[in-house]
Amino acid sequence: MNQRRENIQRLWAVVGGLGIMTVLGGSLLLLLGFVLTDPDAQALRGMAWGVGGILIFLGGGLIWSGLTGWQQTPSPRIYGGWPLVAMGALTILIFTGGLILPTRAYGTPLFAWLLAAAVVSPALLWLAAVGWAAGHQATVTLRQMFIAIAGSIASIALAFVVQVLGLLGSSFFVAIVAAALPGGMAEVERIGRMFQQWAVAPPRMEEVLPVLMSPVVLSVLILVVAVIAPLIEELGKVLIITVMGQVTRPSLARAFVWGVACGLGFAMVEGVTNSLGGITDISGLYASAGSRFMATGMHALTSGLVGLGLGLAWHRRWWALPILYLVAVIFHGLWNLALVIAIAGGASIMTGTPVGLLGVLLGGSIITALILLTPVGLIGIPLALRRHAGQMAD
Repeated sequence: MNQRRENIQRLWAVVGGLGIMTVLGGSLLLLLGFVLTDPDAQALRGMAWGVGGILIFLGGGLIWSGLTGWQQTPSPRIYGGWPLVAMGALTILIFTGGLILPTRAYGTPLFAWLLAAAVVSPALLWLAAVGWAAGHQATVTLRQMFIAIAGSIASIALAFVVQVLGLLGSSFFVAIVAAALPGGMAEVERIGRMFQQWAVAPPRMEEVLPVLMSPVVLSVLILVVAVIAPLIEELGKVLIITVMGQVTRPSLARAFVWGVACGLGFAMVEGVTNSLGGITDISGLYASAGSRFMATGMHALTSGLVGLGLGLAWHRRWWALPILYLVAVIFHGLWNLALVIAIAGGASIMTGTPVGLLGVLLGGSIITALILLTPVGLIGIPLALRRHAGQMAD
């Protein structure tokens, strides 16, 4: 018994140590934001401040988790109406704060932290809603939440490296296929020359739009964002669950909630890095944070499905894991594909090609259907698992 307790204390000491490292990493990013004074580095500076703020928040949570876990202090569960009310009130407060933020604060650390909070608070609101649906016995504790989010964020580095390699491989593959088609080699050479020019001078919008309609560029984008990215991200986001599951075997509902928490960690950083580029006013903040709300829900749902697959595998239903992983990848891939189709269609319309309207309608229809399915899955699945667990208990 003493040996087990010592092993658990060592584990929590590691968690606390990782929290200290995370705080230091976030502090370095904040410092980097102040060092980047070039006006052209505005987007990078905002990302450094925003991600740095998230890492400091997360690092503090890990330090608290390590200390309370070492002391074997019970951790509160994210359950019931109070987390929903609290996170809803916090989200309203954050968005209200944007209305009273002085104009001179735009482009400052305060603005970057406000945007980061506008991305993080709705993510936690999703988690509170899922915890309410899952029930007291299945929801996550605060310690589990911080660990799940940290593990998910750590997977971003792996996903980035693999996606860059995938981009290079996809570009090479598409170029070979295009070269074998009539006029394909000329198109590849044209795109190559444009990218070489953009390396010297940033492109104008009217130069970017035609490129988005190029079959070569579209093929590479679809391969990367609709195939490679979902395959890698849905695997990387939940790796930490395999570690958590060695400490305690979760119920099916809890495995789903663990997966949801992992998806939120990934979505937080992605939301900040995707949103801070070039946003300098409150309308841009609201538009960006609002558009990320459902994308955050998508990440939560797909990783929740993979978490459920792991839970079923631990209950000797091994066949469920590859099936649910594939479902998550398809859902994620369709989401990204719909965005690519809609953006390409919009670019086509702006360049005077009416056929682009079909792309906008198709992409918009797909993304609308997926948006409607997201809350149904996030709330309906844990409710169904909760009912199933109750029937088994009876």
